Amino acid sequence: DGQPGFRRPIGVSGQHLEVETHVVTGKASFLQNAVQCVELAGLHVEALVLEPIATAEAVTTPDERDMGVVLIDIGGGTSDIAVFVDGSIIYSSVLPVGGNHVTRDIAIGLRTPFETAEKLKIESGFAMPGMVHHTDTLEVSVAGSGERLRIQRSLLGEIIGARMSELFELSREAMLQAGVKKRLPGGIIISGGGALLPGALDLGSEIFQMPVRLGFPLDTQGWSEQVSAPQFSTGVGLCRFALQQRFAPGTQGALPALASTQGRRVWGAIAPQQLIPPPGTYADETSYSAPAYTTPTTPVKLPPDVPAPVAAAPAPSAPQPEQTMFDNMVPPSPAKSNGVVSAPTRPIVPSPVPAATPAAPNRGEDLRSEMFRREELSDDSAEKPSWWQRLLAKLREFIGFEAS
Repeated sequence: DGQPGFRRPIGVSGQHLEVETHVVTGKASFLQNAVQCVELAGLHVEALVLEPIATAEAVTTPDERDMGVVLIDIGGGTSDIAVFVDGSIIYSSVLPVGGNHVTRDIAIGLRTPFETAEKLKIESGFAMPGMVHHTDTLEVSVAGSGERLRIQRSLLGEIIGARMSELFELSREAMLQAGVKKRLPGGIIISGGGALLPGALDLGSEIFQMPVRLGFPLDTQGWSEQVSAPQFSTGVGLCRFALQQRFAPGTQGALPALASTQGRRVWGAIAPQQLIPPPGTYADETSYSAPAYTTPTTPVKLPPDVPAPVAAAPAPSAPQPEQTMFDNMVPPSPAKSNGVVSAPTRPIVPSPVPAATPAAPNRGEDLRSEMFRREELSDDSAEKPSWWQRLLAKLREFIGFEAS
């Protein structure tokens, strides 16, 4: 709503959300190759971060980024320049000059191998030609022949100073193009391996006409002393940037990992003991099975004024498919209505049926029943008379009984 200064507007009410962005573009093939190299090493790339932003997290302070500061990171093949104002990056550029160009200039100018030139730059190099006396000399080996020549050390300084001056001139032109030279009370910070050259800060201050300081990782107490060197600024800043983005308020980068751990602890504390058997109860974890589900049978007591439900005539049922052995494996479940389990209703008691009037005794039926019952209870089948003999005897007994 036209109110600036909200770096994290999460939770702030408003109608319109406007933002000034700094967009950085690059070839997708370069990014894909970089990601592929990391993944081939067995690592996973979670995000890509602009190098000046990562370096600034290590070598600059929040106050410097708020006031306005320029960061120059001298790398091997290129150098990065970034301008920070009001705590955010507003300009960035990649310069095609780096420490490897200085080494190549030494190798060509002194006709020495590249490895020897790199060693000369680190051990005897400097960026200001007037820093040494003209009588100082050093020996270099000539490429190919192996011959060793003695040269003046000031010649090495002139070669290095020329390339470093070009780098700082390109950086100054980039600052003028951004139009922020008057908004940089924080000065200029030079980081990277090339910043360790003696005289590099003095040369930069002379060209920029601004205060220049060395950029090295800040607040590295407890870390290795080697990590505090300027050439490790990008790596340290990348770690800090990742941690800040992961645990920043309003972000969800850390929620999956933390929730999985804390969630297990909370569930283990509140889970019913009957659902989680104690460790060691079962020798084989696969032998544990949950108790079978049973439908509640306790009737629900209804108020006296609520009549009991009346049983309705059963509707004709449709033909059911053939039952299989798997149907019996599904436990019964309570009745559901709209996704809510309903309690069992009051059992239906059928109306009493009047007792039927007993029929007149039938002596013939009684005789046949008694005959077959005695035949089933008999154990000696050899002495048992046949059924028609028993029937005849019963008839005689019956006729004699009626006659009497």
